[in-house]
Amino acid sequence: PFGAEQADQLRQEVLQNFDQYQFFGGANPEAQMFLDQFTQNFESGLRMGVEIASIPTPLPRGIAGFFTALGGWLSTAFGRLTAFLAYGIWVLLFAKLLGGNGGVDRFFG
Repeated sequence: PFGAEQADQLRQEVLQNFDQYQFFGGANPEAQMFLDQFTQNFESGLRMGVEIASIPTPLPRGIAGFFTALGGWLSTAFGRLTAFLAYGIWVLLFAKLLGGNGGVDRFFG
């Protein structure tokens, strides 16, 4: 499970990357304001994640692990389906812009 040690390590890595960004490129005031706001939201998200991960599960670990794996598998499948549909929409959009006459029904067939 996601613990406080992992959250601290992740926080340090993200803040180190932000420090490198500021060191190399410098940040205008708007970018600095965005980074500050992002950092606050990131910290809040990490705290929520650690709290949620520490909540005891009502199911035995094996069953909870099965449902976690099933959810990950389904999420991956739906993510790939979404990527394929987005690809198709972009292809059809550019085909229309270039004068094509294809349609969604013929593309996804």
